[in-house]
Amino acid sequence: MRKLWPSDPDGAEDMLMQGFALYCSLRYLTWGSVAAAKAHVLEWHAATLGIMAPPMPKTVYVLAKLKKTLAVERPLGKDVRTGFTNIEIKKIFDLGWACVDDETDPIAKADAANAMAALGMIFEQGERPGHLLPDTWRAERHLSRAHLLVFLTEQGNSAMAEAAIIPWPDSKTTTSTSEAARAKANEPYVADMQSTHSCDGAIWFPKLDAADPVRGAEARATPAFRTAGNKCLTTKQAATTLRHLCRSLGIDEGRRLISLYSFRITAFTWCQRSRRARGPLSPLISGTMHSNRL
Repeated sequence: MRKLWPSDPDGAEDMLMQGFALYCSLRYLTWGSVAAAKAHVLEWHAATLGIMAPPMPKTVYVLAKLKKTLAVERPLGKDVRTGFTNIEIKKIFDLGWACVDDETDPIAKADAANAMAALGMIFEQGERPGHLLPDTWRAERHLSRAHLLVFLTEQGNSAMAEAAIIPWPDSKTTTSTSEAARAKANEPYVADMQSTHSCDGAIWFPKLDAADPVRGAEARATPAFRTAGNKCLTTKQAATTLRHLCRSLGIDEGRRLISLYSFRITAFTWCQRSRRARGPLSPLISGTMHSNRL
């Protein structure tokens, strides 16, 4: 917190921000990320404290020089993160749920079922992992187990409806300045209840409910996907499960930069190809990624 702003008679604040920019150039891969980090600091002080930053000519100069330097460090441009083929998707979820079925320890079985269910919903909805697995889960803002009970009837059997409607959790576009983005953020998830694929909620939720049942008031206070301590499953834990499955299937997750986002790449690509009716899917579905070094 820079309480002296906008005063900077000896240029110390400019030097401090210059050092911050240089640190960020070691932390991030792209010049845009470095510039955004500086802008974030300035905007936070202005919006939260009403403090405007002083002129920082040295920092501006350093940022200008960093643009070329960072480009030289990455001559090939953006790295490529791949999605999955339809065969790989089937193998991943079939193997994952087979592991859940074979697990004999109740706690480990519940943990594995929650992880597989989370992977299924990320792929089925093409959703950003952080929206379904928030760092800080809140019942009034995020998905709870009660929201997922729509997949079952009161008798615990699979629902016979054609589709299930699940409310959209809060996301980074919930308060967007874009009218279209806010409207999209209010649209619910629609799940196919007639699907027979192991990656779809009609199949995975009954399995999750069998391994980790939650009902009544407890369901409303329980994250949709949880750990043994009733904490929300983290994206790191879900990604670890995915990487383990990929290695077991011989998928080179390191070379292909596989992550949870690969599910989103795959889902969106399949949707686009389906709409455009351009024939069969390519053997490898690719997308671009931005990441950091640490």
